[in-house]
Amino acid sequence: MMMRRRQRGFFLNPYRYGGGGGGGGSDPQFSYVKALLRFDGTDGTTVWTDAKGHTFYHSGANMTLSNGQVKFGSTSARNNGNVNGVRCDAHADYQAGTNDFTFEWWQYITSTASAFVPVDMRQNSSGGSGGSILILSSGTNYQVYNGSNSLRTTATACLTTNVWQFYRVDRYSGTTTISKDGVSFASFSDSSNYTANTPIALMSAIQTGYAMPGYMSNFRFTIGYSRAQGSYPFTPPNAAFPLS
Repeated sequence: MMMRRRQRGFFLNPYRYGGGGGGGGSDPQFSYVKALLRFDGTDGTTVWTDAKGHTFYHSGANMTLSNGQVKFGSTSARNNGNVNGVRCDAHADYQAGTNDFTFEWWQYITSTASAFVPVDMRQNSSGGSGGSILILSSGTNYQVYNGSNSLRTTATACLTTNVWQFYRVDRYSGTTTISKDGVSFASFSDSSNYTANTPIALMSAIQTGYAMPGYMSNFRFTIGYSRAQGSYPFTPPNAAFPLS
């Protein structure tokens, strides 16, 4: 059991707040944000608004905003079997290089029976020499790949169905960590130079397929700043990500 200690009349919280711009108010690191989709809109519509102005789109049926499960606001993104998910074409803004970076999102999955992808930032299905990171489920685990589809680490038993959970993949000073609800699950040494102008696919793989069953809320991609700053555990955001 984790204990809190009293100091000068107040309690010190052992769970540090989750980095600048955690939720609500304004984000002092907003200039480093490259993509931010709250997925907050009108139930049943397919308008994928990025606060940084990039064009995200989908094709096919069964990919909509939905009020079936909501973390913040009025809706979240629901994938009910769409193999294309929500995506943005390759863009220079998504070239992380050797910088620190963070991508993070809330998810509510309804099954772990089949492998699925919440976030894919590879150049193509082969990864590509300058490609970024792929997150792929395996049972109740998340596997983290980078470069030419190299498995780098596995976050074991980190997936739970029918509950909102906060995931963050964060590179800080050459170490990339995947965490859930503020707790570090796995990490690896990462000096990769992500030189490609990568696309972003959410709730499916770049090459289509691996549809994520369920809902996603508040996806944010930051380059040039680590939200976690190498410090775990942290408190997950308690409000939608700031838009400025």
